[in-house]
Amino acid sequence: MTVKTKKRILQYGRLFDLLSEAIFLLISIYISYRIVLSELLPMKYLLLLLAIIILLNMIFFVLIFKRQPRSLAYIKRAVIIVLCVGMLFVSNILQTVHSTLNLVSTNTDTTIHMSVIVPKSSSISNLQELQNSLIGIQTATDQKNTDYMTNEMNKTLGNNFDYMEYQDYSSMAVDMILLGNLDAMAISNSYLSMLDTNMEGFKDSYKVIQTYTRKQESSETASDKDISKEPFTVYITGIDELGSPDQNLRSDVNILLMVNPTTNHIQMVSFPRDAYVPNMALDGFNDKLTHTGLYGSDATVQTIENLLGIDIDFYAKVSFSSLIEIVDLIGGIDVDVEIDFCEQDERRNLANQICLSQGMQHINGQQALAYSRHRYSEGYGTIGRERAQQRIIAAIIKKMISPEGIANINALIAAVPNYVLTNMPSKQITGFISGQISNIKPWSISSTAIGQDGINDTRITSFSPDWPQDVYLFDTSEIKRVLYSYQYGMQPFDLSGIHFDMNDLYDSDHPLNDNIVWRHQAISPH
Repeated sequence: MTVKTKKRILQYGRLFDLLSEAIFLLISIYISYRIVLSELLPMKYLLLLLAIIILLNMIFFVLIFKRQPRSLAYIKRAVIIVLCVGMLFVSNILQTVHSTLNLVSTNTDTTIHMSVIVPKSSSISNLQELQNSLIGIQTATDQKNTDYMTNEMNKTLGNNFDYMEYQDYSSMAVDMILLGNLDAMAISNSYLSMLDTNMEGFKDSYKVIQTYTRKQESSETASDKDISKEPFTVYITGIDELGSPDQNLRSDVNILLMVNPTTNHIQMVSFPRDAYVPNMALDGFNDKLTHTGLYGSDATVQTIENLLGIDIDFYAKVSFSSLIEIVDLIGGIDVDVEIDFCEQDERRNLANQICLSQGMQHINGQQALAYSRHRYSEGYGTIGRERAQQRIIAAIIKKMISPEGIANINALIAAVPNYVLTNMPSKQITGFISGQISNIKPWSISSTAIGQDGINDTRITSFSPDWPQDVYLFDTSEIKRVLYSYQYGMQPFDLSGIHFDMNDLYDSDHPLNDNIVWRHQAISPH
């Protein structure tokens, strides 16, 4: 090889080094911007990472003008290429996280679906054919949706139809299907689903000729707590259907999480879906807790707040689809299944049952949903289902912080907007993550059991004011247990300012003794 050829190779090598350093510098600036924007890293780690990025750029720049063995030059170029690819990958994840958190925490509106139905045997096939017909409407618990549908029907039919007012949809359905007194019904899909479930044969007795949708804005204001340091509450509500969680449907999962980021402990309380409580969406009318979901997450949260006399900081709403997708995206979960059972699938198909055996096992999303819904085994019931739901939530949390869960975090984050609805602001979510990165500790999870000391009874509900439904009446001791757990979790025992007098540890006036009594009462109700 000639001297001239060697010089040319050296020049090309230096040009490649300059170009690769320029690219590395641009990518370094971009990832630094993404890291700062994400607000995920604590300040000490952020400064350390930025310092490392600056140092690497300085080293690579200096090496461009230093003679070095060819093997070392190749290694340096390979390192730069690997770092560039790695930083672009991390930048993409950070961008996805940032955009997803903003989308999830700002999209708290719910979509309400409504339908106009007629008997299946009717010759009417569209809304225009309802001219001069009699349409049933509900003017009690579903007034807002009724007003919306009535206005929309007026746009198509003018005033060329009559309507009959009802206090409940069940009586309306009997009048249309069995007695033939109505030509059509205007009904919210959430109530339509309830009629399908509770009235034998109703699901096959009608056809839908018109659908409507409307948006309902959330009125529940999120807390401004610094959740990286302060204890906070999250109410998880799960609707009983497939699809997006932005639907107003029955709230079949009702779990209150009390999260303490300083002690790294989560306390869970499951509320029975049939709990008979004042429904705040109906001005305190006694109703099943599950029915509050028909009026949105705000109504469910406000009902629990009123029941317990506490403030709930945030809520998260999920659906059947949410559970299936989340569990599958994190690679399944390990759960100790309490009993042998078989349950219908997510589409309520009895011909395609999901069966699980008792014991610890790895389950997928479809199996997790079946376990979280099952309640008909003898001696198991609603209480068993609530225990299953708590086990599944705990298993999901455990899996998400495992190496396998972290490896799937990008896919999980990308899917979150379609499956989780929350009013927790993105800034607080990133602040919580940052706080955990700054002080990495294992988390513990425990649960408070309620729903066993009360009474099973039949009472009038909003869905069926004429037909009493099965409900659960709380015993006061159960509510006290929840409040004691809340007080202990949200107002942790404070040792600051406490000192010991070794000569008299049992001084009745010592402030420590007052705190011990308070703490004892908080965890041992009587």
